[in-house]
Amino acid sequence: MAKQDSRPVFLNLLQIRFPVTAILSIIHRVMGVILVVALPFLIYLLDLALESEAGYTYAKELISHPFVLFVSVGLVWALTHHLFAGIRFLLLDFEYGVEKSVARISAYVVNFCAVLVTLIYLGSLL
Repeated sequence: MAKQDSRPVFLNLLQIRFPVTAILSIIHRVMGVILVVALPFLIYLLDLALESEAGYTYAKELISHPFVLFVSVGLVWALTHHLFAGIRFLLLDFEYGVEKSVARISAYVVNFCAVLVTLIYLGSLL
């Protein structure tokens, strides 16, 4: 009988080719974490803007800063990607689009739509 090898195996994740559906799932989870982490800052901005007229002016100045604009574009992409992927996963839970070819196409559609909405948002800023 062969003895089982208990040594750890080196797993290089950069050499593994993930399918688009796996990448979509991973990004969906990461975007959820990013949105949760960004929530306190967004709540602070809302509180600041609703506090007084001076607070609104200060919040408006904060939002117009180039770094905050860059972060807002990233947050819009995170939100739209998380939203569209969440809708896709809900449809998968109801067993719509479970077939491999349809699931792959829907993953590409989610990525495309998230980038499209982000580009529309970016265009509205310019």
